[in-house]
Amino acid sequence: MDLRPLFLLLSQKGIDNVNLEMLPFEKRKEIYESYGDIFKDQKGRDTSYIALKAYLKSSSLEKFKQKLISEIDYGARNKNLKYCYYCAMLLDNNEMASYFEQFITECPDKDSDYNRFYFGLKEEIDKIKNGIDNKI
Repeated sequence: MDLRPLFLLLSQKGIDNVNLEMLPFEKRKEIYESYGDIFKDQKGRDTSYIALKAYLKSSSLEKFKQKLISEIDYGARNKNLKYCYYCAMLLDNNEMASYFEQFITECPDKDSDYNRFYFGLKEEIDKIKNGIDNKI
């Protein structure tokens, strides 16, 4: 199956606005994981959100964790410590989050709003934890 038309639709409408529930879980997993892989090497909140959300929708938790670790490394190098804090929270790593929290008031991204980034991903994590991953 050629996934390009679906990728185009996901890009145009947004990953949060396309419902693939009519497809079997394995096909959705393939689509979302492949779509996330397109963005896995790109850095920054917006493209990372797409990759991270796609990995969660495909239940690829290992890829999700690898991408978050990569983003923490990227954020730390660029002194975006508030971004690092939210990434650490998504990893459920309280020690790392506490470390970054110390520096938030002085970091360049202290005024950035990460609510959509954090809560959009946290919602998907909660679905997986609660077993609501729509496996058929």
